[in-house]
Amino acid sequence: MKDMKQMTENQKMAVMRVLLDVVMADGVEDERETKFFDMIAEALELNRELRQTVRQQSTLAALLEIDGLDLEQKLAVVQLMGKMVVVDDEIHPKEVEIYNAVRYFCHIDMPLKQAMDSDPMSELLDNGWEAS
Repeated sequence: MKDMKQMTENQKMAVMRVLLDVVMADGVEDERETKFFDMIAEALELNRELRQTVRQQSTLAALLEIDGLDLEQKLAVVQLMGKMVVVDDEIHPKEVEIYNAVRYFCHIDMPLKQAMDSDPMSELLDNGWEAS
């Protein structure tokens, strides 16, 4: 996931937008999801103001940004999404639908099971990023 360091601010915010969609998919913002979301935002070096901006960002615009990423970056996005789906110990059908919609729209070939089995945060942190 070292290529995530090279993402633009807009690309990082797009990643956070689709992650927020997963968080909100079941209509409940679980504390574990919120903590994981904040941890990712910190690793991506997005301050609180930018995190609030993410809430107003268009999901369609975010998908267009993600579709423009290179393959390694796209895989990193769905790995983060896979972890977000299971961080609250519940896989909600709408979360799966959002995951699959992002995969389809952005041409990413990674089944949810494979994404859930990855450890994207350790790779982010191993690449010199620290969540504060």
